[in-house]
Amino acid sequence: SDRDNGGNPQLQPQRSWEGRLTLEHPVLGRGQAKLELGYDRVSKLQDRILTPEGFDAPGNLGTGTRQFVRLTFDAPLDSLGLKGFNFRTDNTFQKTRVRDPLTGEKRDWSGFWPSYDLFAELRRDLGKTAVGASIGRQLNEKVYLQFMFTQDVHARNAVQGSRAWFNATFKLY
Repeated sequence: SDRDNGGNPQLQPQRSWEGRLTLEHPVLGRGQAKLELGYDRVSKLQDRILTPEGFDAPGNLGTGTRQFVRLTFDAPLDSLGLKGFNFRTDNTFQKTRVRDPLTGEKRDWSGFWPSYDLFAELRRDLGKTAVGASIGRQLNEKVYLQFMFTQDVHARNAVQGSRAWFNATFKLY
């Protein structure tokens, strides 16, 4: 095989101090807006390191920080005259920093730590059916537009309390 597999016996669990400040406020009757501010200080941060043999492997970098702001909003729009509509959004903006052991310079954490994640959805509930659309940005920085249709298809012979759903989704990148 042309592939080398290996591990890092010196890899240690990372440790973190996490601070959060959360503000929640009711909106549009049964809805809620939430603002979360956070700061994480992580020692022995697990990330990718360069080995003496020139390979990329998991390892501990030292101390890293993460600062973020997250804003969520979820509310029915009945009070605005849009009966059966619901609007939901979840947005995170963050910055991660760690000193790179190879270059000595500060950089972002590797992996799944994008500087922002954005999501918004507008859905219409029609009894046992829901239709809607959402737009967002995934971790790989692709923006997508998604259309959805969901139908509760409770079967006549289903076990009591069980539910079956038909869900069709169409995603554009």
